[in-house]
Amino acid sequence: MAQGILPWFARLAPRSLFWRVLVLVAIGLMLLQGIGFYLTTRERDRIVEFSADTFMLDRFLQLVEVVDALPVDQRGRVLSLFERSPVRYELRAQPPDVVPDGASDPRAKSLANRLRQRLGDDRPIMAQMRQIEFEPVRKYFPGDRADGPRDAAFDSRILVPRSEDTPLARGEGVMPARPVPGPQPQTKPLGAIPLQRAAAVEVAVKLSDGKWLAHTIGVVHRRPALPPPNYQGWTYTLIGVLIIALAAAVAVVWPLRQFARRVDAFAADLSLPSMPERGPNEVVSATRALNRLHERLSTLLRSRTDMLTAVSHDLKTPVTRLRLRAESLAEGELKEKINRDLDEMEALIAATLDYFRAGTPSDAPAVLNLTHLVAEIVNDTPQWRDSVSVSAAGPVMARASVVGLRRILANLIDNAVKYGGSADIEVRASGGRAEVVIRDPGPGIPDSELERVFEPFYRIEGSRNRDSGGSGLGLAIARELARAAGGDIQLCNTNPGLIATLSLPEEKA
Repeated sequence: MAQGILPWFARLAPRSLFWRVLVLVAIGLMLLQGIGFYLTTRERDRIVEFSADTFMLDRFLQLVEVVDALPVDQRGRVLSLFERSPVRYELRAQPPDVVPDGASDPRAKSLANRLRQRLGDDRPIMAQMRQIEFEPVRKYFPGDRADGPRDAAFDSRILVPRSEDTPLARGEGVMPARPVPGPQPQTKPLGAIPLQRAAAVEVAVKLSDGKWLAHTIGVVHRRPALPPPNYQGWTYTLIGVLIIALAAAVAVVWPLRQFARRVDAFAADLSLPSMPERGPNEVVSATRALNRLHERLSTLLRSRTDMLTAVSHDLKTPVTRLRLRAESLAEGELKEKINRDLDEMEALIAATLDYFRAGTPSDAPAVLNLTHLVAEIVNDTPQWRDSVSVSAAGPVMARASVVGLRRILANLIDNAVKYGGSADIEVRASGGRAEVVIRDPGPGIPDSELERVFEPFYRIEGSRNRDSGGSGLGLAIARELARAAGGDIQLCNTNPGLIATLSLPEEKA
């Protein structure tokens, strides 16, 4: 199941690391806000319950002290003064019946312990939770309609019969409550609402004469109403969450983006200085490894170029001696063959050196008008004027080495004319890239060979005849120079012919 869900989530996730971090941090903070709201509400309910229990214990302790000091015949009258629905007080000769598992309730245990600490003596105490029946009643004041709206204040009346041995059950000492100034609320049963069976807290204490004073109160079922939503506070919270998520995303992604830009710069030019090692520890470690790799590659490239330069210099001496000796020969076919072989040797040495130097351009890049440069190259080569056409919608700008770019274009155009007989060149800007598209009507290249022709010294022909296939370094040098400028060269077949596309980063005019 996980194997099916993970790809689905992967498709929904943003591709950018910045947006992934932003979304994850924002969702995480919002979840924490929700958890915090839940815990706050839960703590509020606990505090409300604790405060209600404290008030109940205070009132019950006062009543215990008063009833314990009163004569027996006056206790019922006092209890009737204190009793208010849904609170009930009873005097019993025997302790209340223990409900199975009722004493194991955490709230009942807490009430018993707190009551024992407050009394400060060893008298027996019992506290338990029990299920009793309540009758819903409606409170209203004189002048109010008894059949008023159902959203008026409601109360509950305990319906469980009193124990037979209580004074109130026998009707002894019952008297109306003391009058309180002002209108008094009345109650009316709500017959349409069924009876409710719910939890109640029962606490009992043994008095000095052996009687038990029991206190029963219904548990508040309705949670206190929350204040109306504070939309302004929620808005500020959401803005704060988004700001924190944005800051976290920038802090994570920015060093990685700088690291990626520097890696691209190293790929184009190994002569750049090492990258500064700063940022998070992971980025610093990656930067340090990249700098070591950069230093090693630069050293290898310099060593290779220096070695080949030395070899080229050493080879020029015997080639020069052979050319001088060939000059002493009489004019004829042998002298021409020797001079032709020496020319090929010098060209091959020069091409090899150009390939190894292609990744380290000698001249600084500049902003060039590709349209003007292509037209200039074609016009400067008389043999191309009748077979090469150039089209462009307008000036297209790019940043590259002038010498390197001339060599790339000359190589591609020469190949198109050589193998296709003619070439159509289009200079255009597409998707932030400056492109030079060269089409020829030649036989093309097999699809399996389209990438191999960029390998050094590789020729499609099986022979090593330079007249038929060249040295095999032209396209390799062209691609190295293009990649050094931040671009690339791609080949694709048409029917018939071949398309060579030089792509470079576009520069705005």
